[in-house]
Amino acid sequence: MMKESPTPASFAFQNHLIRKVTFSQPLENQEKISIEFEPSGEFNSQNGTYKLILRFFANYGEKNEYSLIDLVSEGDFKFDKSISFEEIPDYFFPNCIAILYPYLRAFITTFTSVANTKALILPTLNLSSLSKPLKENTTVV
Repeated sequence: MMKESPTPASFAFQNHLIRKVTFSQPLENQEKISIEFEPSGEFNSQNGTYKLILRFFANYGEKNEYSLIDLVSEGDFKFDKSISFEEIPDYFFPNCIAILYPYLRAFITTFTSVANTKALILPTLNLSSLSKPLKENTTVV
């Protein structure tokens, strides 16, 4: 008789929140803006929740010495069953980032467009390269 492999855990997106945003009006109209992401997470194995914390930076200047935006967004996810951190499927990490990113992107576009400055419109991005840093920067509570 063939032994069945365990069913991988599924998850659901619960909520998102912009926790913090710092915006500095550009000194002049800047065309060269660099962006950066810092992902981290908090996993609670007791209740099966995962909080994705996605920090976003936009800088400008010749050496990126001027900060335009520093933003912290959070996304709350819930697994359908109790699992340990080691049992979180690998597909969770890129997918939770892909789910949260459009909310962050829309907020930045709206925020900068009403700030009486040139709107910062982020492109659609493949952020799968953030999966490994997210997993490494996850704390289990």
